[in-house]
Amino acid sequence: MSNRRKYALIAVLGIIGFFVLTKALNAIAKNPGGQDYTQHCAKCHGDAGEGIGALVPPLAQTDWLSENQDQIPCIISHGLKDSILVEGIWYDEEMLAVDQLNTIQIGNITNYISKTFSKNQKYYSQSEIEALLEACD
Repeated sequence: MSNRRKYALIAVLGIIGFFVLTKALNAIAKNPGGQDYTQHCAKCHGDAGEGIGALVPPLAQTDWLSENQDQIPCIISHGLKDSILVEGIWYDEEMLAVDQLNTIQIGNITNYISKTFSKNQKYYSQSEIEALLEACD
């Protein structure tokens, strides 16, 4: 193979690599809540919000989420020690706070959960998230 062809191949591969990287970065920028959910929540609640059997409650399409959506920022920020009933199953395991998140990340995750898993999709503005966090018990 000639040097010219090698350089052309390297250039084409570089362009393809740049295109793939740009697409990935754009996906992250367009869906920061999804990225934060994947990093901080999906290990327990699952990528599809399915939970883990009788240990971790599901989020996806549950009545509990629809009825308690405004509590999500507080639960993310402060954890949950109480038992909850989700789809007829009692969940007693404590959810630890994800206290390293800032209010923007909490808002992004809350909106992602609402958009992706809730029957009653709702968008929360940053000021609404901050008000909900201030009202946490």
